Amino acid sequence: MLFRSAALLIVFLAWLVLGALVGVVAHRIPDSLEAELGSLFAIEGLQAEGWITAQQELQRITDSLATQLPLRGFEYRVVVIDDPIANAAAVPGGGILVYSGLLRQAESENEVAMVLAHELAHHVHRDHLEGLGRGLVLAVILNAVFGGSSGLERLSGAGAQGLALKMGRDDEREADQLGLLLVAQHYGHVGGALDFFLRVGDRPGGRAASWFGTHPLSSDRVDRLHDAIETHGYAVRRPAPLMITRP
Repeated sequence: MLFRSAALLIVFLAWLVLGALVGVVAHRIPDSLEAELGSLFAIEGLQAEGWITAQQELQRITDSLATQLPLRGFEYRVVVIDDPIANAAAVPGGGILVYSGLLRQAESENEVAMVLAHELAHHVHRDHLEGLGRGLVLAVILNAVFGGSSGLERLSGAGAQGLALKMGRDDEREADQLGLLLVAQHYGHVGGALDFFLRVGDRPGGRAASWFGTHPLSSDRVDRLHDAIETHGYAVRRPAPLMITRP
């Protein structure tokens, strides 16, 4: 019992220290290196054939949103994965994965644009690189302290994963704020921007809630977005229909 407590403390402290260093390094990685890292993921090979026209429309929206951001040494690339979960993710090197389950639930272009803008914000803040780095650090620490097949490793990993999830809430809030700004600047209003969050947030459990597995939902997250709309005086108008082909 004493060994387990000491080992967990070592993992926790090492993860905090090295995790902080990962954040510093992530913000200093040149775009050229990130682009090379992104090529290892080969996300274009994940594009679902039945969703090519949808991908083209999402790429158009993403390109328009990205014109408001500083130029990077890579292009933002959207790939649609045919999977019923409602999720999206930023991948190193400008990649944005959108799962078809999200598109099947979407009811307007504006709510999809908010999701894309949110992932663009992760790229701007380099949250995806920090998350990837912290995950690698955690794996190395657990492997070194407990060994690859230890049951204690799995226990510690679950606890540390929870800590990483909680730390990620600040990143998510910042991505929400920048994403909302991008949508407001692009459309001239934020009507429909929160609809996806509200609709999925009302469905606890199941595949519909997959977004919040990687984009943790705090009780005041949507309230903060509503406050931002009022604080910045964003207009709210009727959202545009989503003009994509959904097989």
